[in-house]
Amino acid sequence: MGPELTVTKGRRMVNPASICAVAMMLADAAGADFSRGLKAYGAGDFAGARSQWEAAKGENRAVAHYRLGLMLVHGTGVKAEPDTGLAWLRQSANGGLRLAQLDLAPMLFTGQDLPRDYEEALRWARAAANSDSALARYYLGRHHDRGLGVALDYHAALKHFRFAAARGIPQVQRRLGQYISAGIATEPDPDGALEWIQRAAMAGDGGAQYDLGRRYQFGRGLDKDLNAAWKYYDQVARGGHAKAQHDLAMFHIQGLAGEVDFRAGRFWLQRAAATGIAQSQFQLGKLELTNLAHPLLLYEAF
Repeated sequence: MGPELTVTKGRRMVNPASICAVAMMLADAAGADFSRGLKAYGAGDFAGARSQWEAAKGENRAVAHYRLGLMLVHGTGVKAEPDTGLAWLRQSANGGLRLAQLDLAPMLFTGQDLPRDYEEALRWARAAANSDSALARYYLGRHHDRGLGVALDYHAALKHFRFAAARGIPQVQRRLGQYISAGIATEPDPDGALEWIQRAAMAGDGGAQYDLGRRYQFGRGLDKDLNAAWKYYDQVARGGHAKAQHDLAMFHIQGLAGEVDFRAGRFWLQRAAATGIAQSQFQLGKLELTNLAHPLLLYEAF
């Protein structure tokens, strides 16, 4: 049975309730492509997801194109198509989708799955920063901090870092602590610097945790505590931090916070050396030829 009709002075009038129902059906259809694509993606049907997201319309169109762009750039379930993926991401970012802007900024800055382009990375960071995004302000500070895509400007970097750090971005808190500790574009403040680094470490930033380990080992701004230093090194080393792996190895080899353990030292030196740390490579060779001297191990020394 069709929509209910009323007749007024010879004209056919559609019932307002029917108009609303049709409008809702059209709205649902407009978002169907995105939802179906998301369902296909979750089921591992990446070709189906691509088909749905390419055809997406309505208010979810920008998000659909954003997800499509990421899938193609990273090659998730499909052959990587960086150029095509970048075009979709740009379309979403140009449409004002902050998620796309916040992904394009670091990907183009670091060259992660896309050609490095500092100028375009800066443009997207600025676009996202217009909405007071703390992450975007961190990205802007990083550009000024290194003079990439923009003139080197420590004062501008510090301004962006303060904004982002106050809003809880751990890696910015660490960098802000380094600025304040060294007196870059501001007066040195050792206590203030330590506070920011501790906040970053508590939030799980590996670089800040390693920094605290060094401070405890050498008594820089904190009472010397080799056990505390060992705990930080151990925690960060397990997360893949190469310098922490080297320092943890030396703690084991020298017995700085417990019994001497050459085997554990060798384990961590191997991992640090594999990342290209020359000092770790030297210490590993030295360890193999002395403390762990064995006919078979000699062949692993170099």
